[in-house]
Amino acid sequence: MTKEKDHSQHKRVKINILSADLYEGTDPNGMSDPYCRIGKDGKIGKKWITKTKVIQRTLKPNWNEEELFYVSAKKQKLYFEVWDRDPYFDDYMGTFEINAYECDKYVCHDVDLKKGSKVTGRLLFSISPLHVSPF
Repeated sequence: MTKEKDHSQHKRVKINILSADLYEGTDPNGMSDPYCRIGKDGKIGKKWITKTKVIQRTLKPNWNEEELFYVSAKKQKLYFEVWDRDPYFDDYMGTFEINAYECDKYVCHDVDLKKGSKVTGRLLFSISPLHVSPF
């Protein structure tokens, strides 16, 4: 018998990672091969949910990828990190975080990506709640 998850304390959201504008490349040619990953608070640390495809040799990636998942209706945070894909070790380019309780209506976000206190670029994404019928 399979045990179903109880989602009564969660809400289903759709996140569309649209694009980024990165201010500096991390590759020797001045470009990057960026991708964005989305995570949320887990029981121990961050739990990574999904990531976009890698866009080669650009500072202005256009992903336009969407993902559906559940977030806690309480104090859970969502994390958006942009990385540069490299053969051996990927380079961290910046992050943005948002409280999950802010996902209660459709909003398109145009936000600063930060690496420490330094702004390293902009990230454009949208979040919308999906209301699931109990029937």
